[in-house]
Amino acid sequence: MRLIRQLLAESLLLALAGAGAALILTLWATDLTRFIPGGVTLDLTPDVRVVGFTLGLALLTGIAFGMAPALRSTRADLVSALKDGAPTAGSARSRLRNALVVTQLAVSLLLLIVGGLFVRSLRNMRLADPGFDTSGLAVAEFDLMGARIEGERARRFYDELFARLRLVPGVVSLSAASTVPLNGDGMRRSLTVPGYQLAPGEDGEVSVFDVAPDYFRTIGIAIVRGRPITDSDRAGAPRVAVVNETFARHYWPGQHAIGKRINLGGASGPATEVVGVAKDARYWSIQEQPKAHFYIPMLQAGYFGGAIHVRTTGDPALALRAIRTEAAALEPTAAVVQLRTLDKVRGDALLPSRLAAALLSAFGALALVLAALGLYGVMSYVVALRTREIGVRLALGAARRDVLRMVVGQGMRLALIGLGAGLVVAAAVTRVLASQLFGLGATDPATYAGLAGLLGMVALLASYLPARRAARVDPMVALRSE
Repeated sequence: MRLIRQLLAESLLLALAGAGAALILTLWATDLTRFIPGGVTLDLTPDVRVVGFTLGLALLTGIAFGMAPALRSTRADLVSALKDGAPTAGSARSRLRNALVVTQLAVSLLLLIVGGLFVRSLRNMRLADPGFDTSGLAVAEFDLMGARIEGERARRFYDELFARLRLVPGVVSLSAASTVPLNGDGMRRSLTVPGYQLAPGEDGEVSVFDVAPDYFRTIGIAIVRGRPITDSDRAGAPRVAVVNETFARHYWPGQHAIGKRINLGGASGPATEVVGVAKDARYWSIQEQPKAHFYIPMLQAGYFGGAIHVRTTGDPALALRAIRTEAAALEPTAAVVQLRTLDKVRGDALLPSRLAAALLSAFGALALVLAALGLYGVMSYVVALRTREIGVRLALGAARRDVLRMVVGQGMRLALIGLGAGLVVAAAVTRVLASQLFGLGATDPATYAGLAGLLGMVALLASYLPARRAARVDPMVALRSE
């Protein structure tokens, strides 16, 4: 019991030292949260519960992983141990030690692959075409209802604001819409398309966006057929709509959508003629599949306003300042909800993916370091146990490169088993994450091969360093105890 207490004390001291170092690193790492983009504030400062949980986990770890070796050490055969006079590595210990190294390598490869997939997915999102041009576009949203600016007064506000903004240097076009792309919001309306039968489970509702004249030129959405919404599409004029390509393919496959009619609000709703087909655009998220949606004139929807879009040739921040200044001059009580560039809106939309990629990459890098340290520690321990054997081999004429090859080969066998197991586990786990990836499959060969090769190189280095030390063993020093 005295020996067990001593060994457990050593194990607990190591565990508590690790927990203390982790808490210190955590306090330092929480300062990095100020670099999170998008204006997101995260309070990750550890509190009493976090500290208590960490210390409790450290104690449990020290006891659990210290008790088994302590019990095994105190049950040694004293006669054989004293007769040998040197530490030995039993087959049971070796198998357990090797199994732990293999498991660590497999888990490390799994974390590396998951992190790599999310990093590549994020890169694909950044390069993806959302269907519109985000550069040089300023977006402003107002809360006029809160200031009781309604009806004709609201209409005059927007008309005068537009007139003033057109005089701002660098402004080439401006418009308004009921929503901002990639902002995660929108409105759905039921509609009936003559001659189209709803499929089972289809609810007949489609997303609709109310837009002002010049919207498509301002935001950079191409009209592939027909015409866009213009100033002539106002109250009293025939009702018109512009549909996107997915809408046209879904409701009129193999036909031209121009001139077709849809009924908003059901079969008895007002008939609306399709006058244009716009290029597909992603309004909810970058990684979404193209969805059917359509646009109707804001002037025919009964109101004017929403989010103002201003296209500039220079810095859109200048346009944002001009919007705030001119709006305050026209209606001092008008509340500005948000002033942003569309590039920032796109960056904010990618924030969850960026955080996931950063965290998973950090975990993967940490796992890589731990796997290298684990393999290096095991191989160093094995070399220490086999020092006498290596000395005998060298004394009997073995070349140092043979010793180097023997030790490296033992380490790389463990590494290859761990890599193989990690690839199998990763192939099963990443299939669950397939829906979160964009532009690549869950079993992307380049990611798997590249990260497996990286871990293999690290394992080779972790095996080579102890092997080089073993090859430099002096046979006389190793055999002196004989």
